[in-house]
Amino acid sequence: MAQTTELSRSIVEFLNSSEVVKTRRCPSCGAPMEYVPVTFHFAGEAWDVGLPVCIWCEPESLELVDHRRVA
Repeated sequence: MAQTTELSRSIVEFLNSSEVVKTRRCPSCGAPMEYVPVTFHFAGEAWDVGLPVCIWCEPESLELVDHRRVA
């Protein structure tokens, strides 16, 4: 049971920190990162965060970026 509590706490800490951290450039190719808005649900809470994608390294993500762009 203690492992579950620690894991839950770690997940919540990660989701809370992901709202602040934004990578500006793709670590693989250096292109500007785009952010797709997504909502994560865990333990009765919800987090709205921008999921970073590189449209140059992952061109299939371009459709998501065009339709769900984060300001």
